Amino acid sequence: DSRLFDSERDPAETSLLTLDINSPRSHGLNPQNVVAIPPQTIRPILADPLAPPPSDDEQNAEETDTQGEEDVPKPTENGGYSHTKASKAKISAANKGKTPWNKGKTRSEETK
Repeated sequence: DSRLFDSERDPAETSLLTLDINSPRSHGLNPQNVVAIPPQTIRPILADPLAPPPSDDEQNAEETDTQGEEDVPKPTENGGYSHTKASKAKISAANKGKTPWNKGKTRSEETK
């Protein structure tokens, strides 16, 4: 944009971003400073920026839910069954030290 001054801009193209003088984020800025920002560059905040990112388990669960495929163990040549995507995710999380491999399983009276 070749227009350098706010007076050269069309008011419909410009939005004003003001700073709260009493805000701890103002850092002593001059209250006369007002920044002109074109409205098309202003985007809403979609998520809390201070919230922790979703964990690997949550992302894996979302991926398996959205695929809609059946996750059924298949018989192997050795007589066992293959791991499902859900069981692989649990094993992976346990190997990373995040959760125990048997989280959520009920313990028998013999092992308590």
